[in-house]
Amino acid sequence: MEYIVDIESVGIMILYFLLYMSGILYIALLDSYGESDPKTSLVGAISSGLLCFVGGPFSSGHW
Repeated sequence: MEYIVDIESVGIMILYFLLYMSGILYIALLDSYGESDPKTSLVGAISSGLLCFVGGPFSSGHW
């Protein structure tokens, strides 16, 4: 049972790490692809939303 709690904690840490890292990824994507600001921020918003939507069940162990 302890291992399940540890695995869930790691999943939550990875999820929040990716969400908080979106600012750094935004600058890297902006420099790499050279697209406009709105398109690049839309990619970050969609990925953050999908991480919350999909990552929640995985990090809570309800999969």
